[in-house]
Amino acid sequence: MIKKLLSIALVAEIFSVNAQTTRMHVVKSETSISLNKAITNGSMQSTNTDTLKASSMMPGGCAVGTNTVLSGYALYGFDVVPPKDSGYVFGINVYGDLEKAQKYTVVGTATVTNVLIWAKAKGTSTIKVNLYNVSGTTKGPGTTNLGSSAPMVLSAMNNLALTNFTITVPAVITNSSFFASAVMPATPVAVDTFGIVSTKINCNSNDSLAWEKFSDNSWHSVKTAEGINVDLSINPIVQVTSTGINNYVSKGDLSLYAASPNPASNSININFSLNNSSKVEIEVYDVTGKVVKTVKGETNYAAGKNAIAVDLSNLESGSYIYSVNANGTRIFSKFIVTK
Repeated sequence: MIKKLLSIALVAEIFSVNAQTTRMHVVKSETSISLNKAITNGSMQSTNTDTLKASSMMPGGCAVGTNTVLSGYALYGFDVVPPKDSGYVFGINVYGDLEKAQKYTVVGTATVTNVLIWAKAKGTSTIKVNLYNVSGTTKGPGTTNLGSSAPMVLSAMNNLALTNFTITVPAVITNSSFFASAVMPATPVAVDTFGIVSTKINCNSNDSLAWEKFSDNSWHSVKTAEGINVDLSINPIVQVTSTGINNYVSKGDLSLYAASPNPASNSININFSLNNSSKVEIEVYDVTGKVVKTVKGETNYAAGKNAIAVDLSNLESGSYIYSVNANGTRIFSKFIVTK
């Protein structure tokens, strides 16, 4: 199980947000800045390791970065007193929110085996992942549970990290949208901290893909509840299993098709489509979460279907996870290498 990733320093930036409701007044942005420093915020301490890391290229729109700067993403908290981690808008908070969810759409058939959540956590309570259908009435998470993970103790996620939750029975999604959610502790204790990284406010190109469940068990889109628009870093690993060139999983402006060939030997094509021209980054991880291959496009890829060939000649046989990041929107999938 993947538990840790590249440690990064946090810099606090306090600002006001004019929310449409009373749920959020002043939030704090803990924006990832340096890839080479340890987290020294409060009790959060770690060292630099090359594991399943947050992407180092967040191009386009609000997300402008270089190879050594992470931008375009943030943790939004309520507190302004160090260590500034007592509660998060997208996580454990004073409102007692029960779940946070992110929407994806499958055309054709795909299988969801795992969910990666980019989060900061500590404490003694547990969280887990649920997969839901889409309500025909609210367009938010429905009542059908498509899959769940086992609970994980918050202390297992003691870094700002992408953490791997395995779906107990892989979910098969056919021609429908679905939500991947993080379930908050029902009764968090004082030491519990859990915050999910999101895109910065109004920096994404999508509407109402992020949802949250209030303490009264009602679901609300973040855009409606908070008066802001973000995407949450709740990332299902989705493998498109149906054949054909018109089958894919999508999130906002990015659609990801099946990689080909799969299984592959020395080279594989990562196939994707963009609604808008964007730089694109591909990262490949082994089963331990270590980054084994990074491909960064130096120029923008045009809107429409594209393919990037990834050299696999130095990789051993086995299963690999990969991510495609375009304009700050990120989708994960996997492929197999055979030699």
